[in-house]
Amino acid sequence: MELTKTNYVDQAEKVMNNLKKNNKNKIILTTSKIRNILTTTATIFDKVKRNQGKLSIEEVSDVQNLRMKLVYEYGRDELGNKENGVRDFIDKSNLIEEIKKIGDDREKLIIYCKYVEALVAYHRYFGGKDN
Repeated sequence: MELTKTNYVDQAEKVMNNLKKNNKNKIILTTSKIRNILTTTATIFDKVKRNQGKLSIEEVSDVQNLRMKLVYEYGRDELGNKENGVRDFIDKSNLIEEIKKIGDDREKLIIYCKYVEALVAYHRYFGGKDN
């Protein structure tokens, strides 16, 4: 999957429509888990949208920090006996693989941030559960 300006919303719809659901046909991934990812992404987006050209070292570092948080949340899922849906979400959305493609490309980062926002929107649309 290659995220572009013209396909990221459709990609988000496909991902969220195919996430694991509980016995009430609700997405297992909770609103709080997906919004935590959105919060970090939105903070980065607010910083980078004002500038032009390649990402600065600080901005690239912020992207790397987000990647680390995604990997951490991925690893935390399924600890104990209760799955919280993060692993399924990250696998199907390719968030970790897509973030690796950003490098210092501002446009790719902006599309990535909008993709995360679209994922959250479709989570709500498809009835993602609240904590």
